[in-house]
Amino acid sequence: MANVASETDVDPVTQEEAAAVLAGLGFTVSDAVRLLLTRVAREKA
Repeated sequence: MANVASETDVDPVTQEEAAAVLAGLGFTVSDAVRLLLTRVAREKA
């Protein structure tokens, strides 16, 4: 399966804070976005 690049506009402080929290959980911001989009697509909600 091919991947698609996506771009979002996020406040830099929010980005940094979220990245730090996610890193503590073993995830990247890209991982979190991928998980969110996968769940939305699967659950149609």
